Amino acid sequence: MLRSSLLVVLVGLLASACIDQPAARCARVTGPTPAAPLVLTRAPELQGCVTDVTRECSGLLLQAGGSGCQDNVWFATPPDTAPDAGVLVGDSTPVFVSAHGSFRRSSPAAIAIGEKIEIWTTGGVAYGAVQCPLYAPCYFGNQIVIVR
Repeated sequence: MLRSSLLVVLVGLLASACIDQPAARCARVTGPTPAAPLVLTRAPELQGCVTDVTRECSGLLLQAGGSGCQDNVWFATPPDTAPDAGVLVGDSTPVFVSAHGSFRRSSPAAIAIGEKIEIWTTGGVAYGAVQCPLYAPCYFGNQIVIVR
């Protein structure tokens, strides 16, 4: 009984989110690879224009259960133009490209300087990490959408 009630509540929340949002927000993800579903937990302030991208690969990432590489993405939250935050994007982090109301699956390597990105995080944030701008928050990416 509790399980079915929870399912009904979750379906209702998803339906109401789709009704309140433009059709592009509820579009199905399409692409040549199986796509992970878009999640609805992004904080609206976690978006910005990419100012720098570096790729880092090490054995330590492999030992931690990672894929071995990550992209360190610095971004400027509008209206700023200087990087004021960063996000770590692993090889296995889902990355999508949004264009003309549809989404397609991409990869972290597609994130380029000058593009606008929207960021979903794991909830973790660190300060003082060398992968991010000095004294700026460094987020752990759970999903990235490149807006084109």
